[in-house]
Amino acid sequence: MTDDVVLQLSDGTVLTGRDEVEQALAAAWAPLSSLTHHERNIYGTAEHFAHETEVEIRTKDGAAITSVTTSWIDRAGNGLLRSARLYG
Repeated sequence: MTDDVVLQLSDGTVLTGRDEVEQALAAAWAPLSSLTHHERNIYGTAEHFAHETEVEIRTKDGAAITSVTTSWIDRAGNGLLRSARLYG
């Protein structure tokens, strides 16, 4: 991801900058034992696209959650994540 990456979560939270995004993701993923994405559809170009995924989540305490999400992704010219808006 770029140093100035912006990540907007479905609850409206906006995270700005590589450090803030990495810390938030590490905290969110800490209770998980696995996170699997199954791509349903991808629309757009290599630098700007939306994708629909079915996400399977397993927590360390054994709970299983499946949800369908849609994300809008923007990548910099070098392919690094520049911004993402997550819905689901």
